[in-house]
Amino acid sequence: MAATRLVSGILREIWQESAGQPGGPPQTIVTGIRLSNEQKQRVRATLVIDTVVGPALASASGDVTSDGFLQIRVFNGVGGTSISWTLDVQLTHSMQQALDHRTPTPDVYIAVVNGFGVGGTASAQNLAQTYDLGAAAADQRMVISTAKGGGVVVEASTAAVTADGGSLEIRQNAAFAVPFVIRRVGNIAGGPNAQFAKARGTLPIPAAVQSGDELATIDYYGFPVAAYTLDARIVTACVSAAPTYGTGFEFHLTPRSGALGLAMKLNGDGVGSNTVLTLYNSPEVVSSADHSGRLGEASLRWASAHIDTVNAYSNVCLGGAAIGGGALQTVLLPNTATMPVPQANQVYLGSKDWAGSPFGGIAGATFEVVAEALVQAAGAAPADTLIPIRYNGADFVLLAIAADGG
Repeated sequence: MAATRLVSGILREIWQESAGQPGGPPQTIVTGIRLSNEQKQRVRATLVIDTVVGPALASASGDVTSDGFLQIRVFNGVGGTSISWTLDVQLTHSMQQALDHRTPTPDVYIAVVNGFGVGGTASAQNLAQTYDLGAAAADQRMVISTAKGGGVVVEASTAAVTADGGSLEIRQNAAFAVPFVIRRVGNIAGGPNAQFAKARGTLPIPAAVQSGDELATIDYYGFPVAAYTLDARIVTACVSAAPTYGTGFEFHLTPRSGALGLAMKLNGDGVGSNTVLTLYNSPEVVSSADHSGRLGEASLRWASAHIDTVNAYSNVCLGGAAIGGGALQTVLLPNTATMPVPQANQVYLGSKDWAGSPFGGIAGATFEVVAEALVQAAGAAPADTLIPIRYNGADFVLLAIAADGG
């Protein structure tokens, strides 16, 4: 490792390190430019980083040797990396530049800038400063030029990364809401868009995802006791690889006095093109506080439900009717049933309006049964002991007899 002097002179020199300076001790360049300590503010140098291998961190400093010559030290303090560079250093006669850098103490001014590496790829620029943008609130912004149609790329994917960590963090420390906002304004239907992309293989050559691959994960952290903990998570995954490609969502949450666990899964791997919704960990489904909710839209309620056991703790209502009079553990059959003709091995229960029956013509709902079995009507009895029914479309009565025979 030894830099080569390309231009030699008493006021300007250009040096180049083309072999790649590894991380470690600095490389010291002793120039032929004579000056004193008081003249260091007249030195202007540019260190152009030509190529970078790994996350190198380049910097440079200048001082005066004991025999009165300018020397530049080029630093690369990151092991396992290397940099190739070009140094252009000169002694200027500009009095304004000398005055600009006289305070607080005279020093050498060296700019470290990007070069253009092999193939025209821009080298990395390492910044270790805090930037205060603008003096007024309206000026505190950073604008990325859209001339090339690009954006801001935050990359943390080199081989030097050896542990999990954040690649971009936006901090807020205020009592007011200062959200992270993606805004889009235009005479179009589309709105702001946040994208998460997952592929196997490499960035230049992506490969197909496999079943079980996470497409994206959103984690939510809280500070419940003494540290931040992962308290909720939304996972999007591939549940079926190509050619029958399907995706799904997983929702994880922390129940009261519990640990983070899977609460709900929405998968696109049902029969055919069906979507499957699964609830976990003894879920509770509450439609609303006043029990006025429903499953499905008013005009498109779910056609059927396949349930092993039904336990109705209040009432069972058919046809959307409501039971009045403080009823409890009651089955309500509205008197608008449409009953089929008798079917083998099946029994149907419903209700019809009793108006126009041969038993008195009094309007009222009656119990209706349709079944394949025969029935025998009771004989004459007092009217207050008869219960009208309709069996297989014909009017009959049931005879009510008290338990004591009265």
